Parts: sequence; structure tokens; C-alpha cells
Amino acid sequence: MPKPAINRDTVSGEALFILRNLRENGRLGRSNKLADVKAALEPSVSLEFDNYFFFLRKFHYIAMDREAQLKLTEQGERVAGGDLQERFSSEVGEFFADQLGSADEEPPAAPPADEPLVVPPPPPELLLDEAEVVVPPAPPA
Repeated sequence: MPKPAINRDTVSGEALFILRNLRENGRLGRSNKLADVKAALEPSVSLEFDNYFFFLRKFHYIAMDREAQLKLTEQGERVAGGDLQERFSSEVGEFFADQLGSADEEPPAAPPADEPLVVPPPPPELLLDEAEVVVPPAPPA
């Protein structure tokens, strides 16, 4: 089953979520080691965490030291604080273009209500022989 298309707003929001989480970890003295952040946040994002990491580094929103500690750059702080949102969203669209569905993409339409729903027959291994069918006794009259 194909994954639903992911749009730019979703990915942009998730990248912003990562930035804000890094900022909060720094304020509270929690670990910002790449492995710890990835383990904590990967279940919360639509794409692989590494994709967000590469995006945030490429556009200089985060930096990483020799001990694999992540920190926000000045630009990352500004975005996490609510500034530069249009630019950030535009860069998300540019970086993730091949992974994003178009904004015009709509989910497939349901069949019209006046058409009967066609259900395929069960697989042969699920069909019972007549000898296997137990008929319940008739209730007393």
C-alpha cells in the first residue's frame, strides 16, 4: 500500500518541531547528542530523521560539534522563535521536492453512492464444504 503523499507544510512543521525540541533540550540541560535526539524524535516525524538532519545542517539551522552534540545556529534560533517562516518553508520545499506530493494532489475519490459496492469473493481456502457446515437445531415451537 503506497504511503500517503506528504506536503511541504507537514515537513516544514516537523523540521520546526525538531528545532524547537533542540532549543528546549538546551534550555533544560538535556542531551542534544545526535543519537539521543534521533531516537527521541524519529517516531514523531513522517520522513527519516536523517533527512531532516541533513536539511537543517545544509541550510545552517543547526551545527554539530566533534562529540556529535547538536546546537541551533543563530539562524536556527530565529526560525525556532517564529521568524523567517516563509524562507524556511521555501527551503523545505526546495530540499524535499522529490519526497513531497503536490499541493493540488487530492486523495482518490470514493465511488459514487449510486454504484453498488462490489466485494470480491473470499479466497478458496476460506470456503467451507457443505459437510463442514453445522446447521443449528430448530427452536422448539
